[in-house]
Amino acid sequence: MNSPTRHSDPVRPLSAKERHLVDHIDRTWSRAYALSELKSHLQIAIEIELATIPIYLYTYYSIDRTLGLTSTAASFPNTPLSRFADQAGAVIMSVAVEEMLHMCCRPIFCIHWANSRSSI
Repeated sequence: MNSPTRHSDPVRPLSAKERHLVDHIDRTWSRAYALSELKSHLQIAIEIELATIPIYLYTYYSIDRTLGLTSTAASFPNTPLSRFADQAGAVIMSVAVEEMLHMCCRPIFCIHWANSRSSI
């Protein structure tokens, strides 16, 4: 049996500049200010998500999946090009769904942090 291997911590230590930033925030920001900044940045993130979702959906619905389909064909075309179109469509739709999931996270974060007594 293999000997157990040591796995390093996936979270790397903060650099000196990152540590300085964290110390500055700890000293100068109140909890209310931190929550206000967080909500503001999450709102901006949602606006970006809302701007990108239509582009992904437009692209998804613009893909021609009937390549090689003739009026007499009894089934969906099974050509390399149509399979590629299906795969491309699947990837694009998965990205659109991920964007929608990101938008669902904001209310969850805000509710949790607004009701939490612990520090951020």
